[in-house]
Amino acid sequence: MKKVLLILVMLAIAFQAQSALAKEVVATVDDNEITEAQVMKIASTRMMKALSQIYDIKRGAVEQIIDDLLLEREAKKKGKTAKALKKEISDSAGKATESEAKVIYEMNKKRYKGKTFEELKSRLIGQLNKQKKQMKLYEYIKNLRAKAKIKINLERPRAKVSIDDDPGQGNKKAPIVLIEFSDFQCPFCKRVRPSIARLMKDYKGKIYYVFRDYPLSFHGLAKDGANAANCANEQGKYWEYNAKLWDDQQTIFSKKLSKEEFYGKLKQIAKDLSLKTSKFNSCLESKKYFKEIEKDLQDGMAAGVTGTPAYFINGLFLSGAQPYEAFKTIVDEELAK
Repeated sequence: MKKVLLILVMLAIAFQAQSALAKEVVATVDDNEITEAQVMKIASTRMMKALSQIYDIKRGAVEQIIDDLLLEREAKKKGKTAKALKKEISDSAGKATESEAKVIYEMNKKRYKGKTFEELKSRLIGQLNKQKKQMKLYEYIKNLRAKAKIKINLERPRAKVSIDDDPGQGNKKAPIVLIEFSDFQCPFCKRVRPSIARLMKDYKGKIYYVFRDYPLSFHGLAKDGANAANCANEQGKYWEYNAKLWDDQQTIFSKKLSKEEFYGKLKQIAKDLSLKTSKFNSCLESKKYFKEIEKDLQDGMAAGVTGTPAYFINGLFLSGAQPYEAFKTIVDEELAK
């Protein structure tokens, strides 16, 4: 009973502190007061990236504590220290061979700038040994995690982001809505294409994927590329055009091209997709969808997007060229609710 009362008192104090903070006056204009609550109403979405980074740091710390706890518990069962058990697991990984190092060398030969295998052999073997030990430990802890009941109560920051009337793929009634803010000229955006394709395949019927334009100011051709894709959408070929822009990104968005040559490539894609070229060309040259693209930019900025690619999975922010596993973790957590 005492514990319950103590918790209730602590909650009351926390609520009062939060209420007081919300009412805190952070600025005045003559007789007008500007409160913390007013500021946060505008700033909270703009802070989304920072809030997500704070979440990631805290989540990483939680995961580390869980791993350490599981390892310590297992070590105790075996009558060992956690340090001794970790060493035993790592040592069981085996040693990297010269042939394995040779494979790595051949795969990355260009990066080594003329250095021979013999010059790099000991370094490569050392790196492989380290990786083998890390992987062995990872697999061991993964197995311990599978046997334990783990519940993480940390809440990811969630933003309100509209799908607007932008092109979408998948089931519109799906439990997961994945919104991407992207830039066709951005190399990091291109890197994520395989992960998005894999997600749509692995979670077929469970994800509705929406593409929103966010051409960065220093990518001078990206806005025209986005306009071209929207023009293709008028003729039902948005996703085909979208894919062509990614597939040939370096050639299409080359800085060596004149504006005429660049437009020529955009028009050629339309021809290759059997679009009505006169309709497409008119749409392209009139920059018909520039206002729509500007709206996407404004909506993205309001949601806290500062660079590309940026993703919102049911409002949960994921920034940058993340691996498939980063998407999968959030999707699985959302589906489990």
